[in-house]
Amino acid sequence: YEVTWSSLFVNGWKDGKENVNNMTEFSFSNAKNTPDKFKEGIKSKIDELLK
Repeated sequence: YEVTWSSLFVNGWKDGKENVNNMTEFSFSNAKNTPDKFKEGIKSKIDELLK
């Protein structure tokens, strides 16, 4: 994976409504120094949105 640009959003749709999740701060705080925490946080958010 690679973090580029200045933001990371993980969005989901449910019942015709978009759920916008700005994960920029979390990502830049964790991607380089604690990549396992970064990966788990992203996976957790995606799993939550898929329910």
